[in-house]
Amino acid sequence: MAVSSTPVLYVATSTTVYAYNPTDSGSTAPSRTITLPSSGATNVAITAYLDGTLDVLQSTSANSPLGPCRVVVLSATANGSTVPVSKASCSDSSDYFTSPQGIATNSNGGIDILGAETSGTLYINHITQSNDGNGTLGTPGSLLELGPGTTPAYLATDPQHDYTLTAAGTVSKYSNTASGTGADATPAQRFHTNSGTGGPLAVSPVDKTLYLVEPNGGTGSTYLIAGFMPSTYQGNSGTPTPDYTLDLGSNVTGVQAIACDSSGNVYIALTNGSGSHVRVYASHLGAMSRVLNVSGTPVGVALYQPSGS
Repeated sequence: MAVSSTPVLYVATSTTVYAYNPTDSGSTAPSRTITLPSSGATNVAITAYLDGTLDVLQSTSANSPLGPCRVVVLSATANGSTVPVSKASCSDSSDYFTSPQGIATNSNGGIDILGAETSGTLYINHITQSNDGNGTLGTPGSLLELGPGTTPAYLATDPQHDYTLTAAGTVSKYSNTASGTGADATPAQRFHTNSGTGGPLAVSPVDKTLYLVEPNGGTGSTYLIAGFMPSTYQGNSGTPTPDYTLDLGSNVTGVQAIACDSSGNVYIALTNGSGSHVRVYASHLGAMSRVLNVSGTPVGVALYQPSGS
């Protein structure tokens, strides 16, 4: 199967994945609406893989054949009711991932998954994946024990690192090749949000600006998007002041996901008094260029952009 050459904006709810052109706006209908056999599974998060396939992180029942956490891979042309082209458990031991939290593409190949066990200990696991359009998942491995964390927790990557953000506002950075269990991993860096709250996060592929959602960070405890340049957050172990901020205002009732494209634009999936939307802002939280109205409550947003697009 060939690697896809078509850019896609994916928006996922707990049961459905919608595919759009990244430039769509208003009430434009999705080009594809994808549903998976439910079998008690709930979509938690998504990531677009390097070859155009889409990886969906799902929470399942404890007695599921793949355990309570699994990854399913959709082909680049999946539409309607579809069967995954590949699927795998999040870990070789279901005890590590009783509560899936986040998923991200590792630019070195494969995917990284953030999950928590019953005790609250967080882990990142790496699963290999083919880069040929077939989406073939390998055996879970390279498990990294992060230690206790406040959930929900969120995951993002850049070419060298995994970033996690907990609901308590702690940002941690780890090498994306690190592994080891039995002792809490020492992060390469750790800092805290000014509000002491945390939500979804993303790293710009253009300049590694780190965008964080702070649920109570804005005026009157509104949702705030905080942007940190590498020169601000690298090496900082305190509570750095953001370089860029965007207060979403009192009308926004939830921010479910955030992503960046290859031009540095920031995509924010949110809900407000008029429904669910994806807002697109210029790099560094500049002017809003468009709003896409979407169905249901989003749980994830992901962009696939072929090399060179």
